[in-house]
Amino acid sequence: MSGANFEFYLAQLYKSRGYSVKITPGSGDYGADLLITKNKEYRAIQAKRYSKPVGVRAVQEVIAAKVYYDCNTATVISNSTYTKNAIKMASKTGVELVGRNDLMSMIIEMKNSRAS
Repeated sequence: MSGANFEFYLAQLYKSRGYSVKITPGSGDYGADLLITKNKEYRAIQAKRYSKPVGVRAVQEVIAAKVYYDCNTATVISNSTYTKNAIKMASKTGVELVGRNDLMSMIIEMKNSRAS
């Protein structure tokens, strides 16, 4: 799955959870791949499809996107894990990290809700 396909898949995943989703342009996205809205939540999401742990740069990018797009929350979501520095930065700045295990749980939840 390409990075763009991963972003599209995540958009469908969040739509299944009741979010309105906007996919940002491939370049010039100011650090957000998706912008999602539900109730009073406006969230910037940085999607990382990696084979290695995601580093601190992804957290920095989504912090910038949160400010640029006037979001009230920010998330990095990946099919991988995170480095210690990324975890530390996210913890200090309030960025949510969704890693492989959490993503798998979200996918299972989506498939179960579709089967119902």
